[in-house]
Amino acid sequence: PVETPEGHSVGIVKALSMLTSITQHTPSAVALKVLEGMDDVDWITQPIMYQGTSIVVNGVVVAYTKDPVSVHANLKSAKHAFRLHPHTGVAWNILQNIITIESDGGRFVRPLFRIEGQKILTGPSSDVWNDWVKSSMEYIDPSESDTVRVAMVPSDITKYHTHCEIHPTMILGHMASTIPMSDHNQSPRNTYQSAMGKQSMGIFARNYAKRLDKNGYILCSPMRPFVETRMMNVLNTHEMPSGDNVIVAIGMYSGYNQEDSVILNKSAVNRGLFRTLYYTMYKDEEHRNVTSGKEEKFMKPQRATTTRGFKTSSYHAIQENGLPTVGSMIRENDVVIGKVTNLKQDTNGYAYRDSSTTHKNSEVCRVDGVWQDKNSDGYPFVKVRVVSERVPEIGDKFSSRHGQKGTCGIMLNEEDMPYTKDGLRPDLIMNPHAVPSRMTIAQLMETMFGKICTQRGTVGDGTPYTHLKQKELREHLLDLGLSSYGNELLYNGETGQMMKSEIFMGPTF
Repeated sequence: PVETPEGHSVGIVKALSMLTSITQHTPSAVALKVLEGMDDVDWITQPIMYQGTSIVVNGVVVAYTKDPVSVHANLKSAKHAFRLHPHTGVAWNILQNIITIESDGGRFVRPLFRIEGQKILTGPSSDVWNDWVKSSMEYIDPSESDTVRVAMVPSDITKYHTHCEIHPTMILGHMASTIPMSDHNQSPRNTYQSAMGKQSMGIFARNYAKRLDKNGYILCSPMRPFVETRMMNVLNTHEMPSGDNVIVAIGMYSGYNQEDSVILNKSAVNRGLFRTLYYTMYKDEEHRNVTSGKEEKFMKPQRATTTRGFKTSSYHAIQENGLPTVGSMIRENDVVIGKVTNLKQDTNGYAYRDSSTTHKNSEVCRVDGVWQDKNSDGYPFVKVRVVSERVPEIGDKFSSRHGQKGTCGIMLNEEDMPYTKDGLRPDLIMNPHAVPSRMTIAQLMETMFGKICTQRGTVGDGTPYTHLKQKELREHLLDLGLSSYGNELLYNGETGQMMKSEIFMGPTF
């Protein structure tokens, strides 16, 4: 908590910004050498009580000074001139009467513009980053961030400010940077979305088809959002998106979308909306125990060879060599990899025990690939990847990028969904009560912006703090001959009657 000039206590949440770097260790001898060149430093030579401000280098009290203003200014100039590494933290905590110098590794630092005389220092003529840092920027670490005052934009700068953000959106981390127009949302909703965005299904890796992960989830038809942020281009989320653009209507319809639940268009789901693939892998290897003489072998167990523990499930997918056929369908408890263990040799030949691997999951899957090789001990091993198709159903969770999460309450046939005069039907209906108390205005703006993008054939720039006004969106909608508020007149899909209230409807990611 920090006290403001008005006497109010304010809690500051430190989030990792997009320009955050992690420091490497710099020897403390460099900082000590800079301190040696200062006249106002009283070095600790004996265990007595020293007067003045203590100077701490990487947690060790090395000296005291009676002129902290001069020492702090000299240390800052050494940092700006690169005599100290630019990632070095120099902080003067006046309340604790300590000047700290930190040069160890593993600290977070982020760049800010330096301010002198209520103006941002002029940058260099070159595009070299080090020249910018030397002339007009400074890397600030967590200990320094408690001792500086940062302006969001140049117009906010007063005589009390020491630094200014490069751009206000730089205060956001990776996940929060993917929320369009997040400056129009209530802050907890952005926090929720930053956590939920990590749970969303998309494409977890570009080479997922060649990887052998234990578990993998893939969205079958991911779409690039209509409204993006500039930071999403840096993160390349347009190449690996994690969602679909769906027509969302915000209204009450049938009572099955109460309390944050949503209604899904069953026909849209049948056409592939939100369909996902679940990949999992089975692996096994042949073990040989020299002491007991027991050997394992990949093969299809045969009843005729007096195999013990013969499984009651189906062996239909297994070939004679114990490997499954690619493309074969497997149900619960069906054998995926056939393997036997020899028990003893008798007059009737070998007796085996069935050691096959079975499919544990209850859902039907398809064999997607089979790989075999030898491990470091020389034993053969087999890896089988299977994939199952998952269709959205009642109880599945869906969310916009604004923390508006909800589970599916019912799936309505397309003919029962409401429709516009042009025959457009929503893919999803959410409840209007989810909006006023959560204050996710950015979702409403995204929907209006999405309608403009579909008509203009463009991608919208929803970068936060770029001062996109609702008034501008309304003017664009009017130019296109649409309702300036993004509303539509809908007809009840069951009765055919026009609904009395206008419904806010449009594309939302």
